[in-house]
Amino acid sequence: MNTKALFFTFAILFTTCDCWLNDYDGKLEYICPNNQSVSGIRSQHDNRHEDRIFDILCRISTGIGSRCQWSGYVNGFDEFFAFQCKYHGYIHGMRSIHDNRSEDRRWDFYCCEHDGFDVTECYMTPHTNWDAYFSVDVPLNYVMRGVTSTHDNRHE
Repeated sequence: MNTKALFFTFAILFTTCDCWLNDYDGKLEYICPNNQSVSGIRSQHDNRHEDRIFDILCRISTGIGSRCQWSGYVNGFDEFFAFQCKYHGYIHGMRSIHDNRSEDRRWDFYCCEHDGFDVTECYMTPHTNWDAYFSVDVPLNYVMRGVTSTHDNRHE
């Protein structure tokens, strides 16, 4: 087995644990370590809580910047949002709070930028199902730049 294949196998084993960063109805806050960016998000929905738990994965990235800041909440409860980091920035962390009355989350993203870091070849991933587990992974040499979310009161 060559070294690349061996590393890839270990990477998969390392990133598929049940390591949730928040509790249902709880606050989520996570920032990737220095020299890394968000490389994946895993989420599990629970109908009893009408909420999700999350795991955020990070990967070493080239061109990691030192100019980072929180976006501020990008949505209200029960609202659609389409967020993208400014100035060729990428997502380095995120936080959210849950509200039981609206059964929704507000989101705040930690964006970083780097001089000379050019974000090109952007694309949207497929939408996830309302109450289903989902997993989104960023391909190698890509960064996560934005997130969209639609809230539907029928699905909460």
